[in-house]
Amino acid sequence: MATSPVSRSAVLSSHAVRAPSAGAIDVAAVLRALGDPTRLAIAAMLARESGPLCVCHVEAQFDLSQPTISHHLRVLREAELVTTEKRGTWVYYALDRARVDRVPGLAALLASVTPFASKRTKACCT
Repeated sequence: MATSPVSRSAVLSSHAVRAPSAGAIDVAAVLRALGDPTRLAIAAMLARESGPLCVCHVEAQFDLSQPTISHHLRVLREAELVTTEKRGTWVYYALDRARVDRVPGLAALLASVTPFASKRTKACCT
């Protein structure tokens, strides 16, 4: 028994491609920002803090240059995962917990990231 051929246009029209929802776009931006191991570690570190953390304390946890840490913090800030507060010459970073709560499972993911031992003890703001 022969089947009738199906046209390409009939297949495409029956499977209309829809634009991603605003929620999907939002989650994708967060996942992109956390797709780097250093940014994931920074976010997990901030998740463990009860208040803002000075940038010098963030830098002290990594064997990376200050410009590299600043780049990672900028990416997290642009994804609206962290907030900033300037105190004198220092910038303090905190995890935006409301933003984290809008992404299902993100708080649990950040809590599951294993804490690491400090690489350096330098802290300049105190």
